[in-house]
Amino acid sequence: MGNKTASATESGFYELISFRIRPQSVAPGSASGVEMKQLVGDWQLSESMDTPNVMGSATILDAEGIIRKLPIIGEEIITIKYTDFYGETATKEFFCFGLRALSPATDASDNVLSYKLDFTTVENVVASRKEVAKAYRNVTISEMVKALYNEYFIDSSNITGIPNKPIEVEDTIGNHTLIIPKLSPHDAMLFLARRAYGGENSTSNYKFFETRDSYFFCTPEYLHKKYEEQHMTKKGLEDNNLMFYTNKVTDDNTPDGQLVAQQTVSNISYGSPTNTIDEVKAGTFKRSILEIDILNRTTSRLSYDYRDHLDKNPLGKLKINHSASFINDNMPSIREDYVIKDYNTPGQIERDNRYYPFYTEVLNNGRVFNSHMSKYTINCILSGRIKLVPGMVIFVMVTRNEVGKNPVTDKERDGYYMITDIVNQHMEDNYTQSVLMTKGGLTKDFDRSFLPSTADSIVDQLIDGVIG
Repeated sequence: MGNKTASATESGFYELISFRIRPQSVAPGSASGVEMKQLVGDWQLSESMDTPNVMGSATILDAEGIIRKLPIIGEEIITIKYTDFYGETATKEFFCFGLRALSPATDASDNVLSYKLDFTTVENVVASRKEVAKAYRNVTISEMVKALYNEYFIDSSNITGIPNKPIEVEDTIGNHTLIIPKLSPHDAMLFLARRAYGGENSTSNYKFFETRDSYFFCTPEYLHKKYEEQHMTKKGLEDNNLMFYTNKVTDDNTPDGQLVAQQTVSNISYGSPTNTIDEVKAGTFKRSILEIDILNRTTSRLSYDYRDHLDKNPLGKLKINHSASFINDNMPSIREDYVIKDYNTPGQIERDNRYYPFYTEVLNNGRVFNSHMSKYTINCILSGRIKLVPGMVIFVMVTRNEVGKNPVTDKERDGYYMITDIVNQHMEDNYTQSVLMTKGGLTKDFDRSFLPSTADSIVDQLIDGVIG
């Protein structure tokens, strides 16, 4: 495993090195502001592929009157420095925008105040004070995204002293002419994500979201490719601490035992992967688009069957959780979207500036793949690590929950998963991550080709992979 020498501690251990708060008027620096490390009871940070912003909060136990002396009025900068189990150290800066839940710490102690500090990234604050009312003509959506980000999310005056985050934008296909009708910058990005088309081999399931390190406007397959070196080989999984298992082995307080415990998934929940009535109503497998051409007084319908596009999912070979006969006979395409045709067919000149908008491809493809990712979401707890962020891919060795002589692999749930949501929770010297992850379905072809074939059980495979 990577960083083995830094792991002679209990799994989930972390150290809060500094939690410093300063007014914006105070120049950034290691000695600026007020150090609150000893006053922090716990703190957390939330990130999600379905949320445009990183949000955090901290519980403060204040016996020194910092809330009054600083004072804290929701205009401050918080700098957090911490180290995780693997010895990875990070320093993150946030805008403190809120103070709430102010009360005595306990009924018996009226000389200590307890309160919550809410914080977010400076890009969120900059964007929240603006409104987008713009028109873009004959450009790709990816170009629109870059222009919007530079204009509405970047703190050009840099009054906070916090460096601006980069954004990674996956290229889109096709030029568009769009009007954004007075939306917030975040809603404008989501407006564009719903219309973005990535090409014939794309899921067109575009997301706009923020992690601790960057912004992204992309599809899950872009993220799969971005982190490919980390997860596509056994060595990559080991070096980046991305191989996990669900079978809890006997507690072992040795350093090697804690390395294994660090990679153990706990409190796992497989959600509710099947609800046939909801699947029919939502068009989970079949959808259609009815395009209405008012100028020519015609209509055209394009039908879509998820089974014909299943191979676009980058997270392994998946299978359908219903029989083919049931889908054919009992799942009609009752979910239909209506669109007005506002582009030309060959030979027409009335709408020469309106290029093909990919309505049918985006509305069918993106929504169906997103629904399957959501349906197969798994909720679990991991021992925390700084480098794990939404969009990364991990490998989970899942043990079947059945009585048996030896642990048996759950071949349908075993395999690669993409992290979609993380709540980073820090309390005292313990760091855990509440994680949502998905691969969009059940595994069709079980494959651990990168693991030793001579291993007798899932535990043997894990130990060989984790502690060598």
